Amino acid sequence: MELRLEERVSERTRIARDLHDTLLQSLAGVSLQLDGISKQAAPETASLIGRVREHVDSAFREARVKVWNLRSTSLEVQGLEGALRQLVERIRPATTGALLRRCLRPAALLCA
Repeated sequence: MELRLEERVSERTRIARDLHDTLLQSLAGVSLQLDGISKQAAPETASLIGRVREHVDSAFREARVKVWNLRSTSLEVQGLEGALRQLVERIRPATTGALLRRCLRPAALLCA
């Protein structure tokens, strides 16, 4: 039973990662492009582009919530300590040692 749960969580995490790496990045790119185009467009066209961009931004926010919901099972499965450790491992490549020590210190206090 536990193996099936781990497999399901793993698949949900993979799907969330794929959505983040493709759909969310594409929506963010479209939003930025629309912003750039609207700055060069005539006022009427810029207004229309602004409304389209609002729809894209709304879709982006909604997709982020869906991705978060797919990933949120890690807290249920691993508990707070495990979920925090997983977060630290995910952000480790992009952070400095000092920042990691500051992040780990509160987690260590919570788990003590």
